[in-house]
Amino acid sequence: SLPAKRVLQTLDEIHEQSIESVAISGNPLANPYFATCGCDCRVVVWDMMTFVIRSSIYIGEAAICMKWNNHTLMVGCSDAIIRVYDGRASLEQQAETGMAAVRDVEDDDALKEKRATYRAPAVLLGHRRLLTDMALNANGTCLFTSSDDGSSRVFSTMGLAQNHE
Repeated sequence: SLPAKRVLQTLDEIHEQSIESVAISGNPLANPYFATCGCDCRVVVWDMMTFVIRSSIYIGEAAICMKWNNHTLMVGCSDAIIRVYDGRASLEQQAETGMAAVRDVEDDDALKEKRATYRAPAVLLGHRRLLTDMALNANGTCLFTSSDDGSSRVFSTMGLAQNHE
């Protein structure tokens, strides 16, 4: 194993369940962000330089895999839907544009907390069961997906960015 001094940052206790995927923004110089997603139905967008949370997106379904395409964040979920978000937007920006609505949710501990539930500005449909992986072609115009339904699909990403700008 590598010596502990090689670990730059540990991001503990952010997700309540397993983290399924991590993705770095498509253009880390212009948008220095990375994201984590997991079975707690959350996508957390981080500032890559400071490791501070930029936004925490509660999407209502387990987030299994994700990819960045420039500033567009595509999230493959357990309900077979790919949700598309502007990964640059902070919680406040999402709320201002009507992308977020706050609702009460009961936790396992019977404690209520406020969470922002994000309505995805665009979705990609076609699979029947949970998404297992995603990949982009070299120029980012096609999203290749695999699913627990035994299929693989290719989606066009053209026009997705305009849906939320």
